[in-house]
Amino acid sequence: SSREMEELNDLGSFKLAASAGSLLVLCFYAVYVVVHVTALKFGKRWLHSRTRALQSRPADRTNLPPVSIIKPIIGFDPNLRVNLETFFRLDYPNYELLFCLAESDASPSLPLVTQLMNTYPSVEARVFQGIEMVGVNPKINNMISAYRAAKYDLLWICDSAILSKCLRTAD
Repeated sequence: SSREMEELNDLGSFKLAASAGSLLVLCFYAVYVVVHVTALKFGKRWLHSRTRALQSRPADRTNLPPVSIIKPIIGFDPNLRVNLETFFRLDYPNYELLFCLAESDASPSLPLVTQLMNTYPSVEARVFQGIEMVGVNPKINNMISAYRAAKYDLLWICDSAILSKCLRTAD
């Protein structure tokens, strides 16, 4: 009987320890979930408040630096006209577009670039054709002449497949 009591005590101690351990794990996960949910809510609030503040702030357009936009173009893709036209319609006070066509003679995109330059004569744009071997990277070889001819210190290298959303509402 004494042995049975000992076994019951040991079993009770084990159940108590298991219950305490389970309770501790449950509390840990509850705190873990609360901390992460709180972090997500505060993070979302902080990010959205920054976005709203940036959108509502009047832009001081007099202090924006001029930028040279280098657009390397190889071949022709179906969305090329739409993508390039968004850069002719940028809502930015002072920029130049530098088109780098890898093909020196018969570039399929040259007529389109020329047409856009004629459609938007107020945008300073130049075309550079052919490549200059300055290294192993073909894109750098395509852009090096525009890089050297860039009028402004601030450069934006942007592939031809990129669509800009910072557009003027009227030209």
